[in-house]
Amino acid sequence: MPSRFNLPHIDIIAFATSQGYVGEQGGGSGAVRERAAHGQRVQNELRVALAAADAVKPTDTRLEPPTGTFVEVELKRGTPPDVLDMKTQDIRTGAVKTTEANDRVIALYIPDHAPPVLEEILNDYLSGPLSKVGNNPPNKKKVESIEAIRTAQFRRKGVDSGRAPYLAIGGHRSECYRLR
Repeated sequence: MPSRFNLPHIDIIAFATSQGYVGEQGGGSGAVRERAAHGQRVQNELRVALAAADAVKPTDTRLEPPTGTFVEVELKRGTPPDVLDMKTQDIRTGAVKTTEANDRVIALYIPDHAPPVLEEILNDYLSGPLSKVGNNPPNKKKVESIEAIRTAQFRRKGVDSGRAPYLAIGGHRSECYRLR
């Protein structure tokens, strides 16, 4: 029996190509964001989402007025869902969904008193001084974890009108989560 080292081999060296490895942008430093463009886009998306949410707030006098609103926030891959939580301001994460592309989408509750706090965070990120170590803008971790902000939609699941409302992330019935 011949040795396995003496058998003929297929030479594929001519077909080899060399490319730099680019992994998924999770866990590490990731892609560098252009500070001004990203900050202004997120700031505009937040304003639009909050204005749209205010326009559709219920005005039924039989009920207490709402004390806040939900927005849908798409996070950068690998970001923990509670990165935007601020307990002192009562800003907190609600439902969390992972898309087919492994992106994380959260429902973020923003009380009526908190939009100025978020605006200040975005303004600091846009125009604040860079840190001496790392040359990073203020609130970099929070702002750069945001991919997009959209208005969240409430829908009822089922025909029973006595059920609690569900939050539809992405507007699809199959992607509804019960609010706590």
